[in-house]
Amino acid sequence: MKTLNRQIGWLAVGQSAVRGAQVIAVLALVHVINPSEWNTLALAFSIYFVGITVGSLNLEHSVLTFLPRIEHRQYRMFLVQTRRFLFVAAAVTAVLVFVAQITFGFMGGLFSVTFLASAILFEIPAVIGGPVYIARGLHRAAAMWDLASAFGFLVCVFLPAVLIGSATSVLFGLAIHGAVRLVAFAFVVRGVNDEQINVPIANLARTQIAFCAPLGISLALGTLTRAVDKWIVAWQLPSSIGAYTVAAQEIPLLAVLPYAGGAAVTASLVRHLANNDTHSACHSWREQAESLCIPVVSLSVGIALVAPELFAVAVPHSPSGAATSFAIFSFIGIHRVTEYGVVLRAANQNKRIVESAAIVLIGCIIFGLIGVRIGGLVGISLGTALAFGIGWIAILRRISSVFGSRIRDVFPWVTWFRAINASLAGFVGATVIAHAFENTVARCALKIGVFVVVVRAVHTAGAEQRIVLRTPASPRPGTAQ
Repeated sequence: MKTLNRQIGWLAVGQSAVRGAQVIAVLALVHVINPSEWNTLALAFSIYFVGITVGSLNLEHSVLTFLPRIEHRQYRMFLVQTRRFLFVAAAVTAVLVFVAQITFGFMGGLFSVTFLASAILFEIPAVIGGPVYIARGLHRAAAMWDLASAFGFLVCVFLPAVLIGSATSVLFGLAIHGAVRLVAFAFVVRGVNDEQINVPIANLARTQIAFCAPLGISLALGTLTRAVDKWIVAWQLPSSIGAYTVAAQEIPLLAVLPYAGGAAVTASLVRHLANNDTHSACHSWREQAESLCIPVVSLSVGIALVAPELFAVAVPHSPSGAATSFAIFSFIGIHRVTEYGVVLRAANQNKRIVESAAIVLIGCIIFGLIGVRIGGLVGISLGTALAFGIGWIAILRRISSVFGSRIRDVFPWVTWFRAINASLAGFVGATVIAHAFENTVARCALKIGVFVVVVRAVHTAGAEQRIVLRTPASPRPGTAQ
């Protein structure tokens, strides 16, 4: 368990740095460059992230799945072939950016669109850098790769913004960042030694596409799911879209912890399921999910606890219901103690991931439209939460069919409910005690302190009670032993 926690911790640190760097860049650039340049850059960033996500065809997931299955002497050939295929996908994506510029003229300048397309072209082939380390069991190296990437991203974005202050200069820095990542990944490939020169792996690209196509569809559905509630607000409550966009955010650490937990056991799941050892696969899956119940649930509830204070400081003129919406989105995170799709990918049942993603999307549209008409921002947030709850149960049912178990056996329900009980006790206690304080900062600090103390006390008491219950009773004097 300690080794697994260490692996999850390294992956969480790396992924948190990557996502945190993106959030920091967006929040800081608003204050560094003028509004007109920021509008152009904001659109360019959205195209950049979507282009990389869709253009990479999710081949990083194929690396996690296929690399543990092949012989060591084929590692380098696998990476070379995958990189070549990603170069083709990157070139197609970059051309599409130019076509969009010619058609719609969204960037306004040839240099800007050239730098944007170059950044995407360089970045896509390097997306599998981290997964290569993970698949080889080098979780610390994967974290170092992500930390270096996050630091490089911030430097390449902020230096041009501070020194020049134009959107074109920032996009040039983004292209430099992609080029450096590409060169670094070339050294990763060269560092994988072969016992001999290998012939190409037959039908590798076709196999990867067949594996990743359903994942690409599910990713597109997931991206649409995260956007559809904002579109509904823009349609029904246009004056509140700015505040709701801030409220409907996911804390980076809450986003990466599930990924880290799932990635840490991907290789073992693939091996166990390939050998039809569903019992060991289920045990490995439950163990990593159980290890994240307390941190994920506590963090989700804790962020919801201080939502009013955070919004009072960050967005003081936000409309009514924005802080509550942020709290609701934080509460949604209590079920995300792992990445659920990893089991279906390991079992090569990617179509079921698409089904689950479609269920959540449809639910968000239906319950979102109903919720926004009944309760405004709070209503649509509750509708989104309901849709995610339904999708969660749906994917758990699919996971239970993979393991040949009941739904109550594939998830650590007891540990999860204990974490919820402890967090809710801390939530109530902190809210009651901090209610008397009027100063926002003092109230936020007091809430955090009380919450941490109560949660730790409840977990400690529960652990001691479980130890007592598990300790066998001493035999009475005179009884046979």
